[in-house]
Amino acid sequence: MESHKYQSPEITVFLQNIEGPFDLDLFSRGLSLLPYSLQKEVVAYKHQMDAWRALVGKLLWASFLGKDVLPKESLDGIRRDEFKRPFIYGGNDGNIAHSENWIAFASTERGSIGVDIQAWKKVSMPSY
Repeated sequence: MESHKYQSPEITVFLQNIEGPFDLDLFSRGLSLLPYSLQKEVVAYKHQMDAWRALVGKLLWASFLGKDVLPKESLDGIRRDEFKRPFIYGGNDGNIAHSENWIAFASTERGSIGVDIQAWKKVSMPSY
């Protein structure tokens, strides 16, 4: 897995690349770090890659919160607004995006933030 962290005085961005084959023991250990409500969200995904992206995204939130090992309460503060956008109740703002094997998490201590990511793909342009 490849990861990157970019930081300015007001914004932090984490990028994580995940690729298979996926280690189920590692998945289980990561899942055990989450509160039960978030574990249910992660295991509800039908496709393995979607579950991995959800797990890694939530663990990126934990990295932002400065937790190597999570107390269960630290992610219980994550809520969703009316558009299902996650935010930390009573805390800093953060946002998650993913594209193929890449997951991005951005956070700020002031105001709101959004992040987007797009995997590079070669595109064949038809002749006109």
